[in-house]
Amino acid sequence: SVASFAPAAAGAYTLSLVVNDGTENSAPDQVNVQAITPLQCVSDAAAAAIATINDAAATDIDAIGHREALVNFVEQGRTAAQNANPALALTRFGEALRRTDGCTLRGAPDPGGVEQDWMIGCAPAQTAYTHIRRAMDCAALPPLVP
Repeated sequence: SVASFAPAAAGAYTLSLVVNDGTENSAPDQVNVQAITPLQCVSDAAAAAIATINDAAATDIDAIGHREALVNFVEQGRTAAQNANPALALTRFGEALRRTDGCTLRGAPDPGGVEQDWMIGCAPAQTAYTHIRRAMDCAALPPLVP
């Protein structure tokens, strides 16, 4: 079986795991974890995505203005999540994902057209995609008790 943990409230937790081979128990193994709210997760992931986009070299962005447009999509997603509008948050994060997904999903930037990638350097595009995807996933979670 697989061990899992789904906290009902944000905070610090100490988890202990003991396994049994059918004969005897193992020594307990412990780990400390910090559970954060989905909103904090959105905020942290969005900040990491924005930093990645802003730190990308000029050659990693396909056109003047697309860096700012990507940052705006991510900022709008974060703001929507903070304003308890998950549908808008998911839409805005989705727009940013569509402009960074080629390298991650298909191994190369998406060429021109409606789905054209704006981040064309694969390393920063993959990092940005990962952070944006995390923000999007967190925006879709039900809130925890802070």
